Amino acid sequence: MDDPQRPPAPDPFDTKPLLEEMRKLAPPTPEKFVWANYLAMHVLSAVFGSGFLFLVFIRHAGWITDHVYPWLLVVFGCAIVVDVALFCPMLIFPKSRRTAASGLTASAYVLGVYAWFYSFIVTYETLGPAWVFVGLMFGGVGVVPLGFIGGLAHHSGSEALNVALSVAVTYAASVGGKKAAQTLPFRA
Repeated sequence: MDDPQRPPAPDPFDTKPLLEEMRKLAPPTPEKFVWANYLAMHVLSAVFGSGFLFLVFIRHAGWITDHVYPWLLVVFGCAIVVDVALFCPMLIFPKSRRTAASGLTASAYVLGVYAWFYSFIVTYETLGPAWVFVGLMFGGVGVVPLGFIGGLAHHSGSEALNVALSVAVTYAASVGGKKAAQTLPFRA
């Protein structure tokens, strides 16, 4: 029977005593200060990282446009041909679906690199380097919608359409690979 003089045994799953001990050992930091420090660290890293990318790409924008973009265009075209001619038919057969899903997912990265570079070039040519910096401030992906906006703002529907189509093809390959991978049986 329970002894009324004896204190009850501590619950092994109770975390309150452990948290109280940790709070005693930790230096006093207000919650707002922790979040402000976290936010400042991420904002500064975004600013300096974007500034570095901005300087590298803007300084060498002509060279990138002349030498890198033509090769990316060839790789983009080859990736689309391989996706349509090889991976999409492989999705029909269950035994080859794993390879097709992996191939579509990998090609989505290649297509995404092309979409980003093309959007970067369109943003730089239509809106200028200041807007490229703004786009890079949004984790680098901000140049993609700015490329679309720049194409529309400068009455170049073909550039805006190319940006939109490259993003759509990238998204289609990514979603197709993920959906195909979801249909696979689980292997441990």
